[in-house]
Amino acid sequence: MIPQASAAVVAIDRLRSDPDNEAMVHRRAAKRVIAWRKEHALNQVEFAAFAKVSVGCLQGFETGTRNTRETNLIKIATAVGLTTEALLHDDDPMTTPNPLLAGLRDIDFQHAQHFHHASPHAKAAAFDWLGPKVSDELRERIAAVVERLLTMDADLFATVERFVLADDGQQQTLLPLGKTRQGP
Repeated sequence: MIPQASAAVVAIDRLRSDPDNEAMVHRRAAKRVIAWRKEHALNQVEFAAFAKVSVGCLQGFETGTRNTRETNLIKIATAVGLTTEALLHDDDPMTTPNPLLAGLRDIDFQHAQHFHHASPHAKAAAFDWLGPKVSDELRERIAAVVERLLTMDADLFATVERFVLADDGQQQTLLPLGKTRQGP
């Protein structure tokens, strides 16, 4: 082998085995994401939705076939509970979790995924329910009503559904669904 070619091969081998090589860093990060995803029993489609990235983006990240934009890398890292720095550079990424996700359990992630897929109307209702204008006592009462609604049979629920709360700013009255208050 010619000395120049030999030096090039050695340099390429060194580059491929360098733990700080960008490709190696991304490969280790991808393995961490794959392990986290499998540990939480999520396929690529589910995890992509949870992380708010496209399936193609996630596949490209996990296989290393596409460059991942910084914004998508942040979303992926956040989804597994890490900062981007921790995902890319920590040997044990779970030692540096994203502080916003500290203490969350698997059920919390499942609820977050359900919220992510909810309709805008359902999301707005959840924000109102969890917001500061609702007292803890009222929140507990609402939760009890929702629990009962979820266990109603379809006929009883249809009867309850025919009524909505109408609020004219003065008083609250139950009206049949689709009806509006007329006049003062």
